[in-house]
Amino acid sequence: MASSICRLETNPPTSELLKIAEKEVGETTTVVQEALVKMRLLLEGSSAMPKPRALLHCCRTKPTRNSEREHPLLNFGLDDGILTIFLRRCKFYSEDALKLMKRVAAFKEENDIIANLDIEDVENIMLNHNVVNIMANRDQNGRRIIILNLGGAWNTIEVNGDQIFMLLYLAHIGIMLEPETQIRGVVVLFDFENFGESQKTKLTESFAKRIMKFIQNSMPLRLKGVHVVKYAFNIRDIWKPFERHIEEKLEERLFFHGNVMESLHKHIDPSYLPENYGGTLPRMSYTSADWLPVMKEIQSKVVAWNSFGYKKKNSE
Repeated sequence: MASSICRLETNPPTSELLKIAEKEVGETTTVVQEALVKMRLLLEGSSAMPKPRALLHCCRTKPTRNSEREHPLLNFGLDDGILTIFLRRCKFYSEDALKLMKRVAAFKEENDIIANLDIEDVENIMLNHNVVNIMANRDQNGRRIIILNLGGAWNTIEVNGDQIFMLLYLAHIGIMLEPETQIRGVVVLFDFENFGESQKTKLTESFAKRIMKFIQNSMPLRLKGVHVVKYAFNIRDIWKPFERHIEEKLEERLFFHGNVMESLHKHIDPSYLPENYGGTLPRMSYTSADWLPVMKEIQSKVVAWNSFGYKKKNSE
């Protein structure tokens, strides 16, 4: 039976959260309305762009090139909810949100393992392996914490790198639906506890590249930090496949803590962490198995996300 603490928080933003949204991503009623209008015009390829005066009060507009107005092959729908996900990630700059859509679409084209992702494809892994987990509570800044267990918890005989990434991608579809996560962002925690030779042989360049490219450029959520913990090996031996794909912006948000949890606590308050990470909360008693029923409840959202990206030629 699923843990009652594992749930998605999809309620509309509270007045307090909206104040944070205005400070963090420049979100106001006017900005949202005007950004949504502009996004639809960009996606529809309309040449009837509002005149500059019409957007004069929107502080989130940039000059638009003609080439950015024609995207007949880009399909993410015109629903407010989906467009807002991209706009919040890009602080309501419509042109940047459009570029993010292109990166997301291109990433899906490059990685056919997520082309028609189905929860049933990873159900057995979620039930029997705990390689990807979402912390049930948020950190002190309201951010979601995604945990990648790439140490001894990863049975490399039964679970391959593609399947781990499919789980990560599925997790992001779920928390992406949460307004608070859209506004406050996410933290990714790489846990290498009991990392051994079997994991080292599977920690390939392609595996690392896919993960880093996704969380940095193709995930429509604000990446607020990456923390690497519980490694006994020389971190360079473990992290080498990843470090080649770290961009400048992430370098400022990437932290290595080893087994020194006090170092992690400088970034995530221990009162928001479980005992597993030196925190004051009880040891984590839930795994991806507890998240499975939650993900099944949003199956229709997963199917819809599968349809987004570049349109297939036969669907034009």
